[in-house]
Amino acid sequence: MTRTWTGSARIRGWTTLTAVALSLCLTTIVPDAQATGQDTITPVDPSRCQIDPRALPLWDGTPAALATLEQPVPATGGPADDATIRGITSTIEEATACANAGQPLRALALVTDDFLARQFVGEGGANVIESGALLERPVSPPIPEEYLAVESIEEVATFPDGSVGAVVVTVNPSETFTDFVVFVEGETRWLIDASFPLDTTPATPGA
Repeated sequence: MTRTWTGSARIRGWTTLTAVALSLCLTTIVPDAQATGQDTITPVDPSRCQIDPRALPLWDGTPAALATLEQPVPATGGPADDATIRGITSTIEEATACANAGQPLRALALVTDDFLARQFVGEGGANVIESGALLERPVSPPIPEEYLAVESIEEVATFPDGSVGAVVVTVNPSETFTDFVVFVEGETRWLIDASFPLDTTPATPGA
């Protein structure tokens, strides 16, 4: 399995699940045919991807409230309550289910409009029409042996602006990925507003 940035400009084609012509900071784990080994953590069932797909175009031209985001410092936040932890966990697990189901537009329904807006402006900004066209192309979903699993969601903190951050660890048969993910509360659920990679570790052979 290979993790790419959702919408990475480094497109590897549709053997990867959600690679599109964007430069998003959201990390999506996408399986490919080169995976070896076995997960020891139960992958997320793709049937849990129930959210409606994000409509095209991905961006309507409205600028993001903040053109860029810096990774929050967890020490500046406070503890999150149980309801918040359940909410962000649901978002991460459904985004993972959509990756396992081969449904990139459903996965992108779990990010904020501002998240997407940041990807289409400035030097190196992606083309919104080309990006949408790539996402509409049908792809074969990954096989169960290639599914992504969520290992942990830890160090959850709430920040003064109302956003929430957490260290999210995800795994596939070949690697473990650690990211600091920022969430904001949408109308009906928590949405991913940014993600900052912290570490990537190859899996132990034979694990």
